[in-house]
Amino acid sequence: VAFTLQYPDGPKTFNIDAYDGAVRDDDSEDDFVFSASGFLLTANPVTDPPASDPVSTQLAGQNFPISITAYGTTSTDPVCGVIESYTGDRSLRLWGEYLDPVSGSLSMTIDGQVISMGTYQRAQTVRFDQGKASVNVKYRDAGKIRLRVYDLNEADVIIGNSNGFVVKPAAFELTHVLRQPDSMVNPEASDATGPAFTAAGKPFEVTVTAVDRDGNLTPNYGQEKNPESIVLSHQLVQPSGGQAGTLSGSLVNQHAGTFTGTFSWSEVGILSLTANVADGSYLGAGDISAVLPRVGRFTPAQFALSGIDGGAFADACSAGFTYIGQTFGYQTPPSLSITAQNAFGDTTQNYEGAFAFLTKAGVSVAPVTADHAQLGTDSLPLTITQTVDSSGRVITPSSAGTFEFTFGDDRYEFDKTDQALVDPFNADIQLRVTSVSDGDVSSHFTSGNTLEPVSTQLVYGRAFAKSAHGSELQDLSLPVILQRYDAAIGDFIRHSADSCTPVPAEMLTPLDGSLDAAALSGAFSSVAPGEFRLTLSAPGAGQTGSVQVDYTVPTYLQYPWKGSVDQNPSAVATFGIYQESPVIIFRRDVR
Repeated sequence: VAFTLQYPDGPKTFNIDAYDGAVRDDDSEDDFVFSASGFLLTANPVTDPPASDPVSTQLAGQNFPISITAYGTTSTDPVCGVIESYTGDRSLRLWGEYLDPVSGSLSMTIDGQVISMGTYQRAQTVRFDQGKASVNVKYRDAGKIRLRVYDLNEADVIIGNSNGFVVKPAAFELTHVLRQPDSMVNPEASDATGPAFTAAGKPFEVTVTAVDRDGNLTPNYGQEKNPESIVLSHQLVQPSGGQAGTLSGSLVNQHAGTFTGTFSWSEVGILSLTANVADGSYLGAGDISAVLPRVGRFTPAQFALSGIDGGAFADACSAGFTYIGQTFGYQTPPSLSITAQNAFGDTTQNYEGAFAFLTKAGVSVAPVTADHAQLGTDSLPLTITQTVDSSGRVITPSSAGTFEFTFGDDRYEFDKTDQALVDPFNADIQLRVTSVSDGDVSSHFTSGNTLEPVSTQLVYGRAFAKSAHGSELQDLSLPVILQRYDAAIGDFIRHSADSCTPVPAEMLTPLDGSLDAAALSGAFSSVAPGEFRLTLSAPGAGQTGSVQVDYTVPTYLQYPWKGSVDQNPSAVATFGIYQESPVIIFRRDVR
């Protein structure tokens, strides 16, 4: 409600009360003081008749003018207007008043001189020209204030005051952005090649100060009747077109216009921070904004493994087995997914392109040295020789923040030792991804990191060669039998499943007699799965004697026939003798 007062006579000072039934106003308007003359304090020199010209919103630490005009009637000039006779140097009492907040620690200055706040303490000379003067005012704090003026030297006391006006901080400053807990300063990276700051989802501290034009704190900011605060928002700077993510945290007024808070950002990349008045307008006088253009670079906090596919081993023999000592590899290489995550376990979708530093070299896999389950005759795990194909590994992005890692053409071989003389078994080889690192962050794994390829059956085998003898007039057959170890009988049996081992090569060496080994020719034939026969042609009449037949077989079918070193098998072929009839028990020459 607005209304006009007319008060032709009566006491100079009085109070107006407003009632609505039993409800009464709180007297916050102060007493009314009527006077024949007074000071008008306005933003600009007063016109006659005066127009409404209140002091507008100002910035802390910045000089601004206030016009002081002596206005009213005098004993010699009954016409109300500018009192032009009020001129020259005048000793005035000037002081300021805190309106919101209602107290403070900093004072205004008038023409460079500090004035008191709350009550006047000393006089200050102000020069008037025909009733008008102008003073330069500065207030280095924030809040709503007003300026009051007394002249006690006149016959009638002349008083006046400005309207209550708001002085806003000249700026917000984002003074500190520090990684926690080591207080590393934000490096303000400009692109993906810039230094890392902290990890997505990890805490960092931000300090924002409200300051005057010269960068000094405005301690009354945040002390208002309804305390003002500062809010932070963010914008994604890089990667272009990426996910803005979520900025979590809030600022708390610590002291003297200083606000500090702990924040985290959920994504990878570089962001900017903007500080604003929390309610959008400082004491209704508008917003204040400050921008820190670059914060970062933010990295993932960790890597997670998923989609583990152990793949499958390829059988060295298509019949479904592999010999101990024989090299084998993958039929389907193992693979898994690697996802970059923030500290909360969410995928950092900006971890791609220039901001993704993960390479195949960053995936560490523990070396395989033994079977996970099968024990040898010494009750220790059977040992394995592994050849890692690091160059054949592949890592490719599969979705935002996620990569597919595939193993290379690794090769495996169970060591053929005396301790490996065991029954056929299924290989239990476990591949463990121990860590993933991209140079910024490393994640180490103790569970959920094992890949187990589908097994191949392992068989301890050997090639066994039998000797033979017969007439020099007939061809001679020598068996070569592929055998596997059978623990149930403690010996070797024919490996009837072997349909893969190639025909061995042979070399003949004369041992005795007149037999010409060079004249012999041999031909191999397959008798049954796991058995070959070498047939040597008959050398002819008079060609008698023995030859040693040395076979060349794969190393995994060699055996320590003589001593402790694995060797190729050998046999003796003898021409010129033959076997007696099995029905003859004894024969004797009685001549």
